[in-house]
Formats: sequence, C-alpha cells, structure tokens
Amino acid sequence: MPQSGIVKYHVKLSFEVDGLVERTDMIGAIFGQTEGLFGPENDLNELQRVSKVGRIEVILSTTASTTSGDILIPMSTNIDTCSLIAASIESIDKVGPFNCKFKMETIDDIRAKKKDEIAKRAKEIKQQWKTRAVSEGDTVLKDVHEGRTGKIDSYGPSKLSCGSGIKTSDWIILVEGRADVINLLRAGYDNTLAIEGARIDESIKEICSAKATVVAFLDGDRSGGFILRELKSMVPIDYELRADPGIEVEELTPQRISEILEPVAKEIKEGSKPPSLKNKKDKPLADAIGKIYPDLNETLEAVALDDKQAEIFRVPISELVNKMAGQSGIKYLILDGIITPRLLESAKKTGVEYLVGHRLSRLSNKGGINLKTFADLEHNFVPVTTSSLGRNVGRSQQSASKHLVDLEKYGFIQRIKSGRGISVRITPEGYSQLLKISGTLQASLAASPSRIELQGLLVSGMSEGAYYMSLKGYSRQFVKRIGYVPFPGTLNVRLEEREFVESSRQFDALDGIMIDGFHDGVRAYGWVKCFPGTVNGTIPCHLIRLERTHHEPSIVEIIARESIREAAGLKDGSEVAISVQVG
Repeated sequence: MPQSGIVKYHVKLSFEVDGLVERTDMIGAIFGQTEGLFGPENDLNELQRVSKVGRIEVILSTTASTTSGDILIPMSTNIDTCSLIAASIESIDKVGPFNCKFKMETIDDIRAKKKDEIAKRAKEIKQQWKTRAVSEGDTVLKDVHEGRTGKIDSYGPSKLSCGSGIKTSDWIILVEGRADVINLLRAGYDNTLAIEGARIDESIKEICSAKATVVAFLDGDRSGGFILRELKSMVPIDYELRADPGIEVEELTPQRISEILEPVAKEIKEGSKPPSLKNKKDKPLADAIGKIYPDLNETLEAVALDDKQAEIFRVPISELVNKMAGQSGIKYLILDGIITPRLLESAKKTGVEYLVGHRLSRLSNKGGINLKTFADLEHNFVPVTTSSLGRNVGRSQQSASKHLVDLEKYGFIQRIKSGRGISVRITPEGYSQLLKISGTLQASLAASPSRIELQGLLVSGMSEGAYYMSLKGYSRQFVKRIGYVPFPGTLNVRLEEREFVESSRQFDALDGIMIDGFHDGVRAYGWVKCFPGTVNGTIPCHLIRLERTHHEPSIVEIIARESIREAAGLKDGSEVAISVQVG
C-alpha cells in the first residue's frame, strides 16, 4: 500500500479461468476491463494513483488446462466504493482469449480487527500499571535519596574530574569543567572527562590516544571556541559539539544534552561494526582490490593485472575492448564502471579469470569467469567526517551526523567504522533514489538532451494494443498528428537496467505529441502521448505513454506504421535498442 494510504478493507475474490494464464494476465484483465465503467472517481487506475487502492495480490494455481486462485485488494475507500469495485471485477468474463468467472468471497474490515488488538493491549497496559504503581513511589524516593546520576571520579596526576565510565568506554567526551561532568552524568553519560582550563594536561593526551573516538562538547560562548581551537591543536578530535549559542554545558537540561549527543552516540555505536565479505574465499582478491580501488574510483578507467597482481595496463573504459584484443596473461580485470555483455564477451576471448566492477548488467552466460562487484568485496566505502560534510552542505556537524543516521535508517546508505572516523557507501535503494532524482532534474532542465536512449528485451503483451489502436477515436487523431495509422498492436519492451527505467520516467514530464482521450458513450478512454524515434537504429516508430496503463514501469510500448517484429526479425527475448527524439 502506498505510504500515504491507510488500509481500511481487504477485498477478496476467487476466480477460475478456462486456460493457463499468469499474474500479469489477471492484473491486465482487471484494470483493462473495469477501466472507465463508472467514471474516473471509481477507476482502479485513478484510485491507485491517489493511494486509495494498494498493490493487488494474485495467488494462483494451475492444472493441465485451467487456472484458479484468489485476488486480494487492499483499499482505503468507503464501503460503497469497495462493493462497486468488487461487483465490477465479478463482471469480468474474459482473461485474454479464455472464459473466466470471478466471485466475491469476503470484505474484511481491517479497522475492526485493529480495534480488538488495541482493546486487548489497553487491558495489558492497565494491568502492568497496577502492578508497578504500588512500588513506584518508593522507587522514586529511593532514587532521590541515593542518586542515579552516576559517580563522579578523578583521573590522572592532576585529579581531573571525570565519570566512572571513562576507563571502560571505547569513546570519551571532553568537557570544560567539573560542573559539566556532573550535568552529563545526570543525562546518563559517564564517559566524560573535564580538561579543567585552557592548558591541556598530558594525561588527557594519553587517554585520548587510547580511545577509538574522541568527542569535544564545549560551551556555546566565545571562550568555548577558544578552548576548542586549543584542544584541537593538542588532541585529535573526531566530533566537535557545542552547547546552544551563549549557553554553557552545565546550564543545559538533560533532555537537551541527549538531543545533542544522541546522534553522535548512535553513530559511534552502530558505525563500529566491521564489514564482512559475502564469501571468505574472496579475501585475497579483496586485499588486491583494496590497493587499487582508492585511485581507481571515479576515474572511469580499467586496470588489468597478471597472476602476481602486477599491473599490465590501465586505460579508459571506452578504450578497454580494443585494448584487450590480442592481450594475454590477464587474470584480474578491474573497472570503474558496469560489467556489460559486450565487455564480458571480450574478457572471455582474452582469458580473464576475474572481472570486477561497480555493478553487473543482466548477463545470461558468464562463460566461467568469476564476476564480482566492489560491494561483494567491501571496497566501495568512502571515508567521511561529519564536520567536513556539515561544512560542504552548510549545516552543523550535529545536523550532518543526524542526516547520516536518517539515511542509514531508511536503507539508503551503509556506515562502517574506519580508523578514527567512518566510511559510507550508497546502497542499491539509495542508488535507485538518486536515479529518480537525476531523472526528474534532467527532465526539468531547459537544456535537456535531444535524444533518450533505451535498451531492453522484447516481451509479449495481452494483445490489447491491437484493440485500442483500431478505435476510431484514436486512429483519426493518429493520422492527423503523427501521419499514419499504427500497425494493430504495440511492441512491448522490458527495460532490464535501472538506468533505463529511470530514464524512461522523463517522458512523464516531457511534452510529446498528444492524442486526446475521448468518450464513446459507454466508457472513457485516456490520452496517449507520442515521442518519435527509431528501433534498432533503422525502423521509424513512436514511443507512447498512456494516461491509463496496467504495465509496470519497466515496460515501454512502441507503435509503428509496420509490424516491427516482422520488419526487424524480432522474437520474444530479442534485444531492442530504442532512440527517442525529445528535443
């Protein structure tokens, strides 16, 4: 369900089809045959777009000649709309060429179940409160009497004030004076040491050198800035934290102290986990890559090594295939790019044993070559400090630290401890988000590219394109606006690479040749947006974007004057290159 939607009902229907069909066939029939029946406000496509309908689940089983199963639809509409959608689906009698029958089984009220769970949990909370309330008052009085603010201690020959945890903790917080130590103890931090003045004691240098991480937490006034500069000249500081402007650390509330220190404490704790290889046998290769990766990353170059890991050559990736021709003795080929089928084929001919890159294309035949990514070998992490990151983005170190914590929480980056600092890398989910942002920006820029290049594999559709292309409401406009009536049917191409999927999203924001939607007195039909281009560099065509479609984002549809399959000799699984004019 989209994040903005709250599921109220689960609509469950059973179905039987007199033939063998797949999930995509069922989804296509549901969306295609209910489209426009009761206006846009009750159209499944529109309801899904505004987060009133979630992802439709299809559970099916097949026999020798039939398909049966269940459809589950999460909905956040009112019960009237749920009933209307269920009845609409029950009216479907065809899936492709096969007869079928749908039957509404149940409409489950999710909120009713949730109310029962809440009531049950409320009873548990009340019972827990009763058992604890009797002794809670005594516990509070005992805490006040004995104190739970930690124990104040001293350190070194100068008897510097500190918390008792500085001896066991692997990180330390440096503050200005004894009052600051006491205040941090109240907030739950016992790994605090007071520097007691501007002169840095030798014992402070010693203990800091033994700790993995050193945090300076100083007053927010001018003197705090002076002390911080002096401290940094004597001791390596990993995190520089300040109290609010004009406020001293000893004046902060425990809550405010936690707000400032908690992101750093969490980063230190969670960032301490060392990376681990997916396959321990890759360690020798990982060690070799570790020597090359820092200088290779972001160069768009490739490096070839022999069996003793000595460099044979280093060239730009654009020249790699030609450079490998006639080469021998290459055991490792490491590149700052994507491992493509063309590159893999060239590596096979050269006798390469290991091929390493950032990512792999969809490869059908590895040919005995060991394919690895830098992520597999834990070598695509980049060192970063929150202080430098904060400066680069115009934010405080605390804000930069919090941003990293949030990015990791959402699964967009991974962090590890690296020496006295941290290293980060972008996860596949984070990379996908960047591609979406990049596609949106490219489409928004005035100087947008004149062409968009896409590549994918030919797949079969449900033959619905032939029906829509034959409608007079469309065909008359096609002749007038693109100069021909398209061949009955659309060519469906599945984009295999994420870059191409995200590039195709640009068409949603770009201006194309518009074929207007219309109403034939029975149902409404959506608009079609056309972009001129070519297939495999020779066959003129138009890529189309539909107002209403049941295809997934990885599928693009192509129309042409002739049958592209016949003209280009294509079949399902054939590679298709599409060049689309947008400028």
